[in-house]
Amino acid sequence: EEFHRLTISLDATPPVTSLSPGLPNYSDAAGTTYITSATLLTLTAFDALSGVSATEYKSDAAAWTPSAPFTLSSEGNHTIFYHSKDNVGNQETDKSFVAVVDNTAPVTIITASDPKYSAADGQLYLSAATVFTLSAADALSGIAATEYRIDGGSWTSYAPFTVAAEGTHNIDYRSRDNVTNQEAFKTLTLIVDATAPLTP
Repeated sequence: EEFHRLTISLDATPPVTSLSPGLPNYSDAAGTTYITSATLLTLTAFDALSGVSATEYKSDAAAWTPSAPFTLSSEGNHTIFYHSKDNVGNQETDKSFVAVVDNTAPVTIITASDPKYSAADGQLYLSAATVFTLSAADALSGIAATEYRIDGGSWTSYAPFTVAAEGTHNIDYRSRDNVTNQEAFKTLTLIVDATAPLTP
């Protein structure tokens, strides 16, 4: 008989899978990754020989699920486990990815220095020398920006400021965190009094 030949490729190497968070996402100096419930998480697997047969993941203690882009709904810390298997049964060792879901906007408060005066009717009077300070807090991903506007003008990046023109004014202010959760703006209404009394 003429000899026959069978050519084979030996594949003893499991696939390699990576996880990519979409936008918005933010990593702080400590390496913690923050996302929102709108952030799409995508798994990508590669196998150089027999090819990828299946990729699956689970979040925290949930069951393994076939791979497809997914999101995490509940706020807080989550650990995602994932792996792939190739067409000859080589399975990758489980990998993990830790993310913190942040769906809560920051909270900003405004403070006015002296001189200031609150009348009995609740109206706030200040002088042109009164300095306004904004402070913002965010429990998870942190503050990305704080801004204000006066009388419906353009939003301005925050630094301590004054209002010089005499009369009634509205100061709107808000903050945004590092995964783009933006606070609904708040408004402070005040009257600037720059005129001294007149005593006959």
